[in-house]
Amino acid sequence: MHDAILGPILDEVATALARAKRALFVTGAGLSADSGLPTYRGMGGLYDGMATAEGMPIERVLSGHTFRSKPELTWKYLREVARACEKATFNAGHRMITEHLLKTWRVAERVVSGKAARAQEYLCGLPQQFEAVAERMETTLATQPRFPFSWIYDHTA
Repeated sequence: MHDAILGPILDEVATALARAKRALFVTGAGLSADSGLPTYRGMGGLYDGMATAEGMPIERVLSGHTFRSKPELTWKYLREVARACEKATFNAGHRMITEHLLKTWRVAERVVSGKAARAQEYLCGLPQQFEAVAERMETTLATQPRFPFSWIYDHTA
């Protein structure tokens, strides 16, 4: 019964992901911050202590209700979020989420063809891609010069 209901939905999602150039998953602030993304309301966040230009809280602007009634407004702020994400990278949380979803949805076990097969191959390869990016980052960071820094003036850690 579970597969009979979710199967067509997952096939539709897989097809949409196969066509997409990029995908954005909105998660909690902790996962995002670990990737170098600003939070919405945290210190230095995108909407720290302020409402949107329209006077609405960002949570309301990005809600399903607002998306249905004023999609142009939601897309305006999703574009802002996307711009803030441009330099972000993967982290261990992303890999864990991806592995969990692949296992839960049994993506690798599905028999598919065409676009869905390409999406399946892409999705099943994501954890390895995340790992490769993490390794490249570690290598890059290890070769970068270190500069002393402290939040306390004239004090080095």
